[in-house]
Amino acid sequence: MLNTGYYTIGQYYYDRYKLNPKQQSLLDTAKAFYTQALDLNKRDPGHILVKSNTAGIALNMANIYFQHYPVSYRDSVYHYLDLAENITSSSGLTEILVNCYGMRSEYELLNNNPAEAELILLTALARTESSPIKMPLTQSRIYNALARVAEKQGDTKKALGYMKSFVAANEKAFNQEKINNTQRIEARYRAVQQEQKIALLEQEAAFRGKRNLLYIGLGIAGFLALTLLLVSYNYRLKASIRKQALIDKEKEEVILKVKLKEAEASQLMAEQALLRERQERLEKELLAEQLQKQEKNQLMEMLADKSTAGNDQIKKLIKRQQQLDEEYEGHKTDFVEVHAAFFEQLQQRAGDSLTRLDMKYCSYILMGLSNKEISNRLNIEAKSIRMARYRIKQKLGLGKDDNLDNFIRTLG
Repeated sequence: MLNTGYYTIGQYYYDRYKLNPKQQSLLDTAKAFYTQALDLNKRDPGHILVKSNTAGIALNMANIYFQHYPVSYRDSVYHYLDLAENITSSSGLTEILVNCYGMRSEYELLNNNPAEAELILLTALARTESSPIKMPLTQSRIYNALARVAEKQGDTKKALGYMKSFVAANEKAFNQEKINNTQRIEARYRAVQQEQKIALLEQEAAFRGKRNLLYIGLGIAGFLALTLLLVSYNYRLKASIRKQALIDKEKEEVILKVKLKEAEASQLMAEQALLRERQERLEKELLAEQLQKQEKNQLMEMLADKSTAGNDQIKKLIKRQQQLDEEYEGHKTDFVEVHAAFFEQLQQRAGDSLTRLDMKYCSYILMGLSNKEISNRLNIEAKSIRMARYRIKQKLGLGKDDNLDNFIRTLG
């Protein structure tokens, strides 16, 4: 517990330092708490139950000296990397071990030794592949680093191969995250469904309680009626009135049962609507994935065509791919919100005259992107976007004063 406390306080000061890099005292305080945790592990290792904390502390110390101190502190970096690797090797903490390899490869690049940096990164990649836990996101980062090493070596073909592996691993990570999101949505749906069932059971229990009280009251009333009937014939009229009251109460009970069945039917309809909504959401996510896959295929075709054009051109294309991935993550939610019948309605209005590029422009307009953002995304001039918008308005039969954005939003 003490080790965890030192780790937590040190992490707190380190996070504050990242927000205020000019306050060196925050970094010194973080190092002091990290050092206390490491000393505690050195003095009494048998009572440290969570080894991952100590490995993470050692990795943080190495990262502090790597990022915030001159290259002359390399021995300190290696000292803490050795400590982190010793702990991870015995406890199987693959993620921390891979980060240690990545830091070592950066030093080899600084020493102008790309071959050794590549060997270290390949070792890290082998660790992730042998791990029982799938790590596609970590593998994508390793492939990206290998592509940078290959570029520094001047091996364009190898860099392109690593970049293809990076794209494949990144796509696996995206698919895994999509599956996780689907599972979380299903778990939330089941939880809501369970809560609704519990609420319905509570309502039924309350109704049964009221019904039992009603039955008790009716029994008492019947008993009194019989008693009064036996005592005197004069009370028969009153007994008849009470009997009518009992019939009325039974009618109310029947009405309550009918209302309960109606509530159950409404609940069933709500669940069916929720299922339909979930199906539509999955269809929209499929549309967004197809758009993303189309853009990535175009980029890979450009990479294949431009692979002989020079190292600078490949760097630009890779940078463009990274930008598209970042923009896709930023607009992913907007893509999902596109209605499945959106393109069909557009083509019906335009008489099937819209091209594939026109449909893409309409999708970006529905997402709320400006002309400049669309031009940056498609790597074309903003003037071309304005001309395309004018052409689309003509195909859709819109007048000069009609707003294309408003019209597309009404279809979405």
